[in-house]
Amino acid sequence: MVNETNVPDVVNLSVDDAVQAFRAALVALVPSAEKVSLVWQSESTHDDWEQLAESVFEVMVANPVAMDTHRMRDAFPLARYDFDWKSYASASWLELDADVGDEYALVLVRFTSTAAPFDMPEFAHVRIDTGERVSDEITGLTSPTSGFIFRLRRRAAGHSEIVRNLRLDQ
Repeated sequence: MVNETNVPDVVNLSVDDAVQAFRAALVALVPSAEKVSLVWQSESTHDDWEQLAESVFEVMVANPVAMDTHRMRDAFPLARYDFDWKSYASASWLELDADVGDEYALVLVRFTSTAAPFDMPEFAHVRIDTGERVSDEITGLTSPTSGFIFRLRRRAAGHSEIVRNLRLDQ
């Protein structure tokens, strides 16, 4: 349904589209960041760049996840971007939409740069049932993000669900 201003009353947004738009926004910010001498590369990231990336993540990914009309009332908050958590036990998370079994998930921690800016996701290997990390290592993939799809694992005490699409009221 469309209201008087031709804006749909309900917007459907795929989780993957939100994550990929966020990644594209990071890439688009690189020239402006370089113009004002903000270091954005992983090893020596400037605090202001991290703040900028976190703000963009909040607006483009975390807020739509929180506004999903189908969310569980008691859902854990989404894990913060670029935070290497020791445990995800009290968090919902973004994960690689891949068949890695029923016990474990590859949880998105951050995007890093290899051949191009922010072309490589890094993941924490996490037990789905407990949210505990399998190891302290962060796992990168063997090739850039092209073709990888992300989904949300929305979690609450004793329950989790896979979410690929968000429904947002306008």
